[in-house]
Amino acid sequence: MEPTIVSNSTTPTFLDSLGYYHNISEEMLYDKYGNNIKSTSTRTLVRDTHAYLKKISTGYYSKKPTFQQLDLISRAMYRIKNVRDSSSDSFFDYCNNLKRSSLRDSSYIDFSAEYLYTCVCSNVDDIRSYTLEVLRQIDSSNAESDDKNILTQCVLIAYSSLLYSAQMECVDIE
Repeated sequence: MEPTIVSNSTTPTFLDSLGYYHNISEEMLYDKYGNNIKSTSTRTLVRDTHAYLKKISTGYYSKKPTFQQLDLISRAMYRIKNVRDSSSDSFFDYCNNLKRSSLRDSSYIDFSAEYLYTCVCSNVDDIRSYTLEVLRQIDSSNAESDDKNILTQCVLIAYSSLLYSAQMECVDIE
């Protein structure tokens, strides 16, 4: 998958590709650890992702992260990794489980879930145009700057995940 940069400004930056890097990092981790990813330490996953992004991207922050940065990311990943995720759960069940693990982020999760639901289940003719409009609305809203940044990142990751999943081939195994 080639990077698809969606920007709500006139000059796309590396951060506008956040969703792309999110997805290729997940793919790399799955290729490396397979179904053992849940039992792999979050510190190892963070370390491997950092090394991978540093290797494949000239725009990635190339300094070694501090212990405190790795610790913060690892703790956040630990909470997400341990969210109950059953194949019998619906998308909204998973989102509710995720919100319970991080009450502080529940409004961001709701916003992202609504965006994804609209893109997948509504009659959105052009997801790219719809996404650009959502990003414009976030940018022109009266939300706090930090909230705008987080919502923009959520939408960019969700948009790239939609593009990524659209390119996957499903194979029935008998």
